[in-house]
Amino acid sequence: MLKIYAKEFAAIVKYLLENPEKAIRKNKFLVVDKSLLTDLLEKNNYEVSSKKLKAWKGLKWLDTDENRITKRVTVNGTVKAMIKINLSVYETLREIGNE
Repeated sequence: MLKIYAKEFAAIVKYLLENPEKAIRKNKFLVVDKSLLTDLLEKNNYEVSSKKLKAWKGLKWLDTDENRITKRVTVNGTVKAMIKINLSVYETLREIGNE
């Protein structure tokens, strides 16, 4: 199951990087609206998106606030709860060939 999670994670991050209007790059993180990410995760029906996000959080693929799946970040001067994806994980997965 971990390999499936890794492949989906890498594919989604690659898509978001190729479509910069859908996510914001902040240092070594990619910040994306939770509803957009949920929609992308729902396209692969092997598991519900909430369980996928919980797994990503547990694996430290996401930077989150305690007891949440989101992180409060400032976007255009406004604090919002967003999904904050760790790009170091994506780079590592690409290097070991899971993309």
